[in-house]
Amino acid sequence: MLTKRDRFALWRGKEAEKESAIFDTVLFMEQYLADQESLFFIKTDLAHHQTAHFLQVSQKGKHAYGAVAFSRLVVEESFDFLEDKGSDIGRILHDLKQILGALYENPGKNTQKNAYDLIECVNQLLTRNTADSLSLAQSHSLFFSFYYVLKLFGVGVSSLGNWKKYVINTFIDLHKIVQATEMLLQRVDKKIAEIKKTHNLPPVQDNKANYHDTSLHDYFSERLLTLYHREESKDKGLLSLGNALHELGEGISSLIAVRKSQHELALHEQQIQSLLGALLDNEQRVVGRQYFLDLITGHQDALNLLIANTQAASRQHLLELMNQLKNPGIITNLSGKVLYGMSWATSIMSVGFRAITPQSTQESLINKMPETLDSQCKKYVKELAINYLNQVQHQSQQTQQQIEDLENGLTQGEEAIKCKIQEASDDDLGQIVREYNAVDEALSQYRRLSCSLAQNHHLLISFKKTHHLLADFIQHHDGWMVKLSNFLAQFFSFFKSKTALLIDRARDLQSKLAHFEEEYRADLKRSVREIEHNPDLPMPLKHHFIKQLEIIDPVESATSTCPVIDKEELELLIKHTAKMFQSVNSPRTLPASDDLEPERSEGVFYSLQANFGLT
Repeated sequence: MLTKRDRFALWRGKEAEKESAIFDTVLFMEQYLADQESLFFIKTDLAHHQTAHFLQVSQKGKHAYGAVAFSRLVVEESFDFLEDKGSDIGRILHDLKQILGALYENPGKNTQKNAYDLIECVNQLLTRNTADSLSLAQSHSLFFSFYYVLKLFGVGVSSLGNWKKYVINTFIDLHKIVQATEMLLQRVDKKIAEIKKTHNLPPVQDNKANYHDTSLHDYFSERLLTLYHREESKDKGLLSLGNALHELGEGISSLIAVRKSQHELALHEQQIQSLLGALLDNEQRVVGRQYFLDLITGHQDALNLLIANTQAASRQHLLELMNQLKNPGIITNLSGKVLYGMSWATSIMSVGFRAITPQSTQESLINKMPETLDSQCKKYVKELAINYLNQVQHQSQQTQQQIEDLENGLTQGEEAIKCKIQEASDDDLGQIVREYNAVDEALSQYRRLSCSLAQNHHLLISFKKTHHLLADFIQHHDGWMVKLSNFLAQFFSFFKSKTALLIDRARDLQSKLAHFEEEYRADLKRSVREIEHNPDLPMPLKHHFIKQLEIIDPVESATSTCPVIDKEELELLIKHTAKMFQSVNSPRTLPASDDLEPERSEGVFYSLQANFGLT
């Protein structure tokens, strides 16, 4: 396939070398459009005649010729791609190529007719179905090029002074052509949207949820619950839910931060464009041009911003120029007065020169004349402003891409939700982050409660078995001898038998176990109430958490089928139960059991566990 350089050389022949500056503009436009996936950045870069991109294009030699040449080469490429060059689309592209060639070679001949013919041909092409004739890449290149050049033309016209527009209107009806161009721009925009839709049809999903009437909070809550229920176990569900809450909070927080950066970049761009606009307007004035120090009086903040964001060497050079301008030396002051005197003496001729001479010719002649320090300052600030605008707009493009990536990640392709995020203010999004951070904290609280209650529930089941063993021991040994021993012990403590002491300790342990069960029930009720009254938990999560807590509530009071334990086994059981209270529920510890016999080995305890199911 021929490159644009090859095509330009074949088309222009011997003139190609002389027109190398024009082809440089063609390459600049080609490289710019190669990076554009949507019209958003073209619209931004050509929003008005003071954008950095338009100023870059304007500074190139014969940029209008470059735009026409670029369009012709793109049309020629599209024509060459056609299999049937005699088709209706082939005829339109051929006519477009001829018209653009005529406008390039002799722009002053039949200008109005060629302009209307060009608009008509593009309108005809927009009504045709190009999908069957051109690839997506070629359609993208063709219509993006049309949009770019038409937009460039509109902004170029808006940059002209009233006097220049008046002169042009003596040859063509500029107002009507501009109106026709604006209508054509809208149609090209729609055509590009249609092409994208045709080549990127989303999969049909009959059961796809409709989120147009769903709030952001409800959408995210539904998505989080889906993650929770999708897991096989409750623990995995809670883990997935916690991770999702963390990712959601981070994603929205990042979006807020990037949006603030984008807003700051927009403010910087606005300030620098205001400064640059003042410099350009001052240049184009026929009368009443201001000196640099007077000009920047109303744009000091913008100048400070520019200085702060300029490289050290450039900043130093600018500050030196400004310092010389504010505090000129003897030689500088003398030469400045001479130049300013010449400027004043020739002011009447200068006004006439500015009024009748094209801007490009003025700039060419001015570049060959000696510059005043004032002119140097203006020129240097203008260069720095254009460079910084390019930098800001590049950063803005990157930031906008970050915003789109974050929005896509948060919405998972749901366009309705994406629109709601774009419409939401930073405060609204910040409120969502705070709400879901609170949900995350409530979730952590639930996990702690659930873990504690589940552990105590397991202990309660074990203690129920212990309770039955104690009851059986008391029932078996609490005979008339124990009662007699207790009666006599009221008068003399030495009458208290070992069996009676063991029964007292067994009853005391029974009381502790009953108290533990009461506290467990109270903790469970308190946990349920906390969840019910937690304002941060969505209602579906509340219901689900309460249901999960109720699952661990019932404790079967099964009757014991174990044989009655002896006295030594009872002592070991009391000692082991006391240790369990101390390790798990330290605030509710039993009295120390130092009086228990320590000489028994741990093997007896494990035997007791195995025999009576104390696991």
